[in-house]
Amino acid sequence: TVVVKKGDSFDVTEFVLNMKSSLPGEEMFEFVLEAVNQPIDWEASFYYNNQEYTDTADIILEQNLSKEINFQIIPGETPGIVEFTVKMHSISHPEAPDKYLNFFVVSEVTDLVVNGSGGPESAYYDYVFSEGLTNAGCHSHATISAELLVQGIYDRAFSEINNLYLNIAWTFPTLTIDQIQSVKSFMDNGGNLLISGQDIGWDFMSGSANSHGSPEATDFYQNYLLSDYLNDGNSENYILYVNPADNVFSNVANAFLVDIYNGNMYPDNISALEGADEVFFYESNDKAGVVKAETDTYKVIYFACGLEMIGQVPITNQILHLTYNWFNNSLSTEEYEETLFNAISQNFPNPVSESTTIELKNLEADAEFNLIDLHGKTIMTFMVEKGSKTIDLDLTELAPGTYFYYLNLNGQKIGNRKLIVVR
Repeated sequence: TVVVKKGDSFDVTEFVLNMKSSLPGEEMFEFVLEAVNQPIDWEASFYYNNQEYTDTADIILEQNLSKEINFQIIPGETPGIVEFTVKMHSISHPEAPDKYLNFFVVSEVTDLVVNGSGGPESAYYDYVFSEGLTNAGCHSHATISAELLVQGIYDRAFSEINNLYLNIAWTFPTLTIDQIQSVKSFMDNGGNLLISGQDIGWDFMSGSANSHGSPEATDFYQNYLLSDYLNDGNSENYILYVNPADNVFSNVANAFLVDIYNGNMYPDNISALEGADEVFFYESNDKAGVVKAETDTYKVIYFACGLEMIGQVPITNQILHLTYNWFNNSLSTEEYEETLFNAISQNFPNPVSESTTIELKNLEADAEFNLIDLHGKTIMTFMVEKGSKTIDLDLTELAPGTYFYYLNLNGQKIGNRKLIVVR
């Protein structure tokens, strides 16, 4: 039986239900149609004996005689995945248990936030993803469970979904085998994936007691996430710094991870396999915490910590914005990043032995200047006032080498240019 169907705006999506009574003789039943979070411009009704009902109907059924009820859903322009519930209640025997049937209609949705099914924590934090996508300008997203993802893939209802955001948080198992196979099927058909959560690598790859390793999990981790699990992380892995050479996220400022799981802080240490890039590193040990890859079929980015653990909302939103644009090949990402990059100029002279000057353009708010070394360690930081035109640096005490500098403006990393010190 098909449980999830793809709908289209202003077109009818039908579900036909054959009902019969097991009670002797003729019995009266109340049928109730209810919807969860149905958009105001969607319509739902059902038909019996050519009579239309919008919510409740009293229907007489004879014992073991099947009767057909036709449910019709007409989505509007508002994107959504709506759950409909049909309740069958015996009026003649109200003590008899009610019977329920659930079905779903998906319409005009392009991006899915998928909550892991291994615990309640993922559902606690799905707003991090939905708010981030809305901030990125995506208004065609919806949130579902991992179980519903499996059903929707099986029912071929998600053909218009372009991107998945797997919100694993800190739940076990990370994914069941059926869920793994569904995600792999989605990616094999050209869908992009962001997966986020601490202990994903530990659960799939460590072989520890109470973990959920399997051949399917190993294949997914190594051949789809293109990642290698090194070891379990700890509370020392609380600062992420970006790879300045990354082509998507290089302008993201240092992200601070917050211990939101009450002393359970396990951001995994990972590395990229061939064909993938290491995007963020932990300041404590220079091990990778984020890996991304682009294949001929899909794009994938794997956060070995939960996005919900990032303490600065602007940075989380920026990461999701950049991911969304990267997934969708948006030119606005390049234009946006170029504008930010040009707000702080290349220092002159460069290389520099003693002092150098950096020109600024259109600095409309106070910002923090940061100079970092190749490992992301902060060497120099100070505030720059709104409207400033230049920054003058005295580098006479700095060791020779390669450094990077940028402005941090409300959590937004602007610039990230290379500075070389020589003696």
